[in-house]
Amino acid sequence: MRAMDVMTTNVITVGPDTSVQEVARILSERGISGVPVVSADNQLIGILSEGDLLHRVETGTERRPARTGRRRSWWLDTIGSDEELARGGAFVATFDADGQHYSADIVAMLRALTEHKAEVALGSRFLGNAVGMSMSRRILLRLAVLLTRLTTGLRVTDAHNGLRLFTRAAARKIRITQNRMAHASEILDQNARHKLAYVEVPVTITYTDHSRAKGQTLLGAADIIGELVLGKLARGN
Repeated sequence: MRAMDVMTTNVITVGPDTSVQEVARILSERGISGVPVVSADNQLIGILSEGDLLHRVETGTERRPARTGRRRSWWLDTIGSDEELARGGAFVATFDADGQHYSADIVAMLRALTEHKAEVALGSRFLGNAVGMSMSRRILLRLAVLLTRLTTGLRVTDAHNGLRLFTRAAARKIRITQNRMAHASEILDQNARHKLAYVEVPVTITYTDHSRAKGQTLLGAADIIGELVLGKLARGN
């Protein structure tokens, strides 16, 4: 199979003076992850993707300084900060920055929150689709689901899925103390502790060479469990 066999011929483009808010609207409405930027004479001058919009002041997603020596995602600080939420919107969405997720799934998650009167929507690849997932990754995630059920009591079908949607009130109750992927287990743990009403929503995750390369190994999973247990012991629960 070649590029010409799968490419889109009806190309949507933007100009160099198009605002980032307008580009975000186009990506969301069209269900695409990037657009070519062309000049007035239709010459290609660049490409603008979802990843480029993730760290823009205009969209409220600029990089924030880390509070520790470790690298932290900006949204972890958002969830952990009452000040940020006070000036934010009604919902907080989280997602991985490696291109695995589809922004259109957030619309379905918002609908599910409303219909089920829930406080948290959790994406589930096992209720939806997991494109290109290896058997070893599938087994590892199934084990993670079992562990999550045993430790939290939540009857979830997926674990460590980065696509989530919180109501503003629910997000203000979450306090992140774990770093790296351990925070994903901690979010579910706190969801159970605060008795937040949740709903799982089918989502699609597409694995690429990049996302597979950075994925969790069995040793990495053991490290995550260890960090989470130590964190619980430090808090005395």
